[in-house]
Amino acid sequence: MPVSVCLPMPTAPADSTLVSKCAAFDAFSAGKRPAGGNVVRGVRWSPDGSCLLTASEDCALRVFHLPSEVAHDAYATTCAAELRPALRIDEGESVYDYAWYPLMSAHDPMTCCLLSTSRGRPVHLWDAVSGTLRASYVGFNHLDEVDAANSVVFEPSGRFIYAGYERAVRVFDVTRPGRAIETRPTAATRKSRDGQRGLLSCLAFCPDGSGLYAAGSFAGARRDGRIIAWDVRNTCQPVAEYVRSSPTNQRIGFDLSRDGSHLFTGSRDGCVLAYPLHGPPSEPTTLLSYADAVSGVSLHPSLPLLAVSGIEVWKFPQAAASGASLAAAQQAAVEGA
Repeated sequence: MPVSVCLPMPTAPADSTLVSKCAAFDAFSAGKRPAGGNVVRGVRWSPDGSCLLTASEDCALRVFHLPSEVAHDAYATTCAAELRPALRIDEGESVYDYAWYPLMSAHDPMTCCLLSTSRGRPVHLWDAVSGTLRASYVGFNHLDEVDAANSVVFEPSGRFIYAGYERAVRVFDVTRPGRAIETRPTAATRKSRDGQRGLLSCLAFCPDGSGLYAAGSFAGARRDGRIIAWDVRNTCQPVAEYVRSSPTNQRIGFDLSRDGSHLFTGSRDGCVLAYPLHGPPSEPTTLLSYADAVSGVSLHPSLPLLAVSGIEVWKFPQAAASGASLAAAQQAAVEGA
């Protein structure tokens, strides 16, 4: 079931070392809201860490700027004022996926753009400064009808857009709006035993520039609370499983610490969990507890900040301020909770 309460105020565990830095509540509760209330479906930091991007139940994308007092002194214990959206983009239909331009820098307005895909619509490239539509990229099915992408991602150089459809990945040239320049089928038919069936609902590129990318689909189990780790050299058996509460069809996002030592995830029961990835399997640490589902978490690319769909930004403990690495700060937060 979807979350029915918009942005519940979280209650941190009594011994948590995370400190709330800033939050956005009014932005999602003001104005006309969907029946049952507005819901934040996910949150993502921009590549340069200057902005947050959210998608919500009201079919809107919102961009929030990280307050300067937080960016310049992430270790201060004071909490900034309520976050106000610098930009709101109305898609008009349910937003399926969204992505930042990988080379985005707030100092270069031309790179400030983002992708979105929504029900019954082409893939849209939006200007993240003005909110204007820069370009549209259209996928067509076998009947030559407009087919909405279920997932979108830029390849690391930013030259091409990869979009996931039913049993296919379509590639678009950023400089050539319109039809895809290439369609890559992943399975011959819906019942095919070879390849990848179902709706390709998530895409991710390997950051090493090799061109390798991963695609996930709805062909597997739904309402499955497991996050499964695989060794790509031997996919016959998973390496580990990390279980969270997820008895829902909604996406529950997760993120990895920069050193790969911990996995951070939301859950249907409102907990933000941290799982150690090294050593023998162990129980997760509960960093935060909310009154409702946490559908997304996102670690800042350079500062000790954790954003959770809510939307609230928390700082990791003072450990990093004394010269320790960001990874050390994240480790200290897990040990202190």
